Amino acid sequence: MTDLKLTDLNKLKIKDLLALIRNRIITVTQCTQFFIDLIKTYNPLLNALVEERFSEALCEAIEYDNQINKNQIDFQMLPLLGLPITIKEMICVKGMKQTLGILQRKNYICDTDATVVSRLKSAGAIILGTTNVSELGFWFEGSNPIYGATNTPFDLKRTAGGSTAGEASLVGAGLIPLGIGSDIGGSLRIPAAFCGSVGFKPSHGYLPMTGHFPASGEYYQKWTQHKGSMTSLGAIARSTDDLLEVLPLLAGDDNQDPHSNRPSINLNKQIPLNKIRVYILSNPDFLGAHLVDKPIELAVKKCGQLLKKRGATVTQLNSGFFEYSLLWWLMRADLEKIAPFTTLLAPNKPLNLLSELSKALLGKPNHEWPALITSCVEKLNLTKDSSPLKNNLKHSFKIKQNQVTELLKENCVIISPTHPRPAMRHGQSLLRPFDFIYTGYANAFNLPAIQVPVGLTNDRLPIGVQIAAALDHDYLCFQIAKELENAFGGWQPPPSQLFS
Repeated sequence: MTDLKLTDLNKLKIKDLLALIRNRIITVTQCTQFFIDLIKTYNPLLNALVEERFSEALCEAIEYDNQINKNQIDFQMLPLLGLPITIKEMICVKGMKQTLGILQRKNYICDTDATVVSRLKSAGAIILGTTNVSELGFWFEGSNPIYGATNTPFDLKRTAGGSTAGEASLVGAGLIPLGIGSDIGGSLRIPAAFCGSVGFKPSHGYLPMTGHFPASGEYYQKWTQHKGSMTSLGAIARSTDDLLEVLPLLAGDDNQDPHSNRPSINLNKQIPLNKIRVYILSNPDFLGAHLVDKPIELAVKKCGQLLKKRGATVTQLNSGFFEYSLLWWLMRADLEKIAPFTTLLAPNKPLNLLSELSKALLGKPNHEWPALITSCVEKLNLTKDSSPLKNNLKHSFKIKQNQVTELLKENCVIISPTHPRPAMRHGQSLLRPFDFIYTGYANAFNLPAIQVPVGLTNDRLPIGVQIAAALDHDYLCFQIAKELENAFGGWQPPPSQLFS
């Protein structure tokens, strides 16, 4: 195998890893076994993978090797042949659980694959298992009463973020090349930032949602009736190149998700940098959220300085431009509600809030505190607004939407902090519940957005910035992210002492 060491497989980009298999330098079985062994060794520290299919994966790998040895494989038809991948637990994988981290769904088994999972398998990827999420995919810490909390590999006392927690933790630790997840308010980008990885939320409809809750099971028909949604499927990887290697193969209409019937997007499209305008939002003023930590603010400014030197037009955006995004995000979330929150949280037996709160106070909770607090707010009808207020919100949102469209209409991006602070200690998000809006504004306005790591704090925690662009201008996100990735080093391995 020339100078290649099997122990270096998790340091390779996906393109290079796949080339080793195509050129018969390593076997699919060797590749699959390597990543399985990594996960078996380190997942107990991270609590990222929650259900495995290692035996099935190895059987698939052996069968592929048999076909390769018999020259029965057309690699053009199987462009991801042998690529190990994990899937967020909210996305259906046939024969595996889709609990959503809810106790009442702990035995729910998927009887079909989500569209993206089916396409991965058809391209030759090998699914190793499913990964941890926030309860009901709700919250930016990855913790639930079934599987517990997921840690960032950069500090095992800190959260990996949420809700795509497990994917970010595995990728950030170098235990898997790429993971598939979803994002409604930062659920891909926040975990990617906390785990030092690249996380991408594409334009809505780029990847079919079919098979992702609630676009599955009993809520599927009702979900298809929604005219729009803030949720998008996406992925987390160690580099932009890895995302570009996989995502275009999963895109396109599946004739089941009505929102996926949209024009295709070329993620590799390039615009001369001197024709791109970059808006810098280094210290945003969001209603309800905290101001950004100084190291992250400085990192955003450095990104602007770098791009200006390389020819881009760089402009500082007014800090209050997206000030009321929290209200607009909450308004849209309410309009898209598929069922009452308490019904989703307790689908089989009505939720007794008083009893559940008592259990939680006694340290024996059936639900996480964010879910219980949200249930109380819903029960007390605290979010019910008068019609005039709702109409005012809709009106102000429409005005801002037009302003955003005008701002980003020609080769423009916004660079801002992905989150106002690095990965926090478990449970601390309850003290700052609205900080998710740093990423949530992109969902509210249906902007594609990518998180890219640009360095580490003095405590060796990842710092990330977010690049957002106009709808269907996802390629601008990638182009700028790649510039920053190359300049600042991109993904860095977590401290080795965590895994000694």
